[in-house]
Amino acid sequence: MELELKSGEAQALLKAAETLFAQDTFSVSKQSKAQQGYAVLIRANDDHIHSARPQSGRKPTLDARMSGAQALCRIGRAASDQILENWDAVQMSLDAEGPHQLRIGLRRLRTALKGLKPVMADSDLSWLSRDGRNLGRVVGCLRDADVLLEDIVAPAARGINGGLNHSGLCDVLIEHRERQRWIVRQSLSSPRWSRLRLNCILFEETVVSSSSSLDGAAKYGDIFPLAQQALKKCWKRVRQWGRRLEKLSLAERHEMRKALKSLRYMTEFFLPLYAPAGSPSHARTFLKQLKKLQNVFGYLNDVALAEQMTGIVAKLRPDRPDLLQAVKSVQDWHVQRADRAWDDAQRRWQDLLGAPRFWVQTDPGGGMDSNGMVPA
Repeated sequence: MELELKSGEAQALLKAAETLFAQDTFSVSKQSKAQQGYAVLIRANDDHIHSARPQSGRKPTLDARMSGAQALCRIGRAASDQILENWDAVQMSLDAEGPHQLRIGLRRLRTALKGLKPVMADSDLSWLSRDGRNLGRVVGCLRDADVLLEDIVAPAARGINGGLNHSGLCDVLIEHRERQRWIVRQSLSSPRWSRLRLNCILFEETVVSSSSSLDGAAKYGDIFPLAQQALKKCWKRVRQWGRRLEKLSLAERHEMRKALKSLRYMTEFFLPLYAPAGSPSHARTFLKQLKKLQNVFGYLNDVALAEQMTGIVAKLRPDRPDLLQAVKSVQDWHVQRADRAWDDAQRRWQDLLGAPRFWVQTDPGGGMDSNGMVPA
């Protein structure tokens, strides 16, 4: 089916699509009719099988002349494209990068919706953020299965003195991953996420529809106050966790890691406003320190994830208690490195505290004010 807007407001296209397709499964083509015809011929003649490739997210380009609504359209379009491209990759490819990039795209979209909430009517898009979170949890199970194999067992097998007979453990984890892949593909093919997918396809129309009831100042106001407010809120959340860094439980470390991710995405979104391409800036210094700290927290989260292997082996190979010894060896190897990583995290946190709060400025294109060089 092809939908074409002949006249009227663009968001009418979104309403028509939701009415027609939100309760059904569908696929979306970016090809012209001629390209679709040639693709059919190629598959018929050569038994060609299309395999979508995972795609990393592109960085949205913002400028100071944009309104908040325009910035949300630009940021959300980049995140939505990442979601749609990797949606296909997860369904048609075995590449572990597919679920990873799909989950990142969903997180970037949710971060954008939360950070630029003032340009939307709250009741309209809360469901979109909620569905993005729920789908991220589904896809996350497959991503976690990839991490166990590639980032937990594989390096431990190489690093343990005398080697590790991990083939039996890998067989179990591969079986677990394939089960998770089947679950994720079944879910992605169900009508449950059709409305989410439609709103990613027509994201700009989604923003226009949601903001139609707001006044002009909310929709068309200056982007800088919105950017500053969003960054300040993200930093405040990170700072609250950081004050108790040495006492954080494993669950609290995971929460701080999520807060760091939101701050990173928000910083990357608004970086073009504060840091012209190719020029040194406080914003780039801050982002560099933030990435280093986030990487450490990412490894610590992976180590915590390794605890799942005991349950996976017990469920899939209850007759192989010998595999639990391999699990313990892998876990012990990572725990030793996690202790050093935690020390590194505390040093990286101090480095981030020392980086300027680049969003605290008297002028978007100028220098920092007196508060910009101290922790906010």
